Parts: sequence; C-alpha cells; structure tokens
Amino acid sequence: MEKVILISIGAAFGALSRYFINEWAVQRWGGGFPFGTFIINVCGSLLIGLLLTVFFNKSLPDHGWRLFFVVGFLGSFTTFSSLMYDSVYFIHRGQALHGFINIIASVFSGVLAAGLGIYLGSIIKLS
Repeated sequence: MEKVILISIGAAFGALSRYFINEWAVQRWGGGFPFGTFIINVCGSLLIGLLLTVFFNKSLPDHGWRLFFVVGFLGSFTTFSSLMYDSVYFIHRGQALHGFINIIASVFSGVLAAGLGIYLGSIIKLS
C-alpha cells in the first residue's frame, strides 16, 4: 500500500505542475503554439534521464523515491499524448508545418534533454 500512496502523491504533484506550467506558458506566449507542452516534455525528458541515472548508477537505496518521482510525478507530468493531439490538431487545421515542427522539435529536444540528464546523473558525486 505504501507504494501506491507514493505513486499517487507523486502523480498529484506532477499533474499540478503540468497544469501550472501550461497556464504560465499560455499567459506568457499565448495559445497559438503549445509551448507549455513543449517545455513540460523537454523538462520531463531531462528529469527522467537524470533521476534514473542517479537511482540506478549511484547505488542509492530506493526507499520509494523512484516510484514517487519517475512513476508518479513524471508519469503524470509529461505530456506525450498532448504532444500528439496538438500536432494532429495543427495538421487538421491546415497548419501542417506547425504540426511537424512541434513533433520534430519536441522529439529532438527531448532526446537531447534525456541525454543531458543521463550525463548530469553520471557526474553527480554522492558520498
């Protein structure tokens, strides 16, 4: 039961973070392009690379942190389904270039961010 609670609490924080970041992006740049989804996916890619590298390569005792952060928080924070919807929506509105730029930029940036997270996780020194 403890695992379910850790995942649930992490998911609540992830969903709320996703909501607030998306709202901030819309207020800052408007709703013409899904900048919030883009930012969330790139940050989520960075965080999953960093956290999984730290958890698996630094011999940290789990204590539920992996479940809380990776399964719970990042599971509800990242927005792959929103990325796909936004992209297809652009295509259906006759803005195919926006749709494809959204997909390509998100995937490319996500891969770079995950790679950066893995690198940062590998250089962290824990005592």
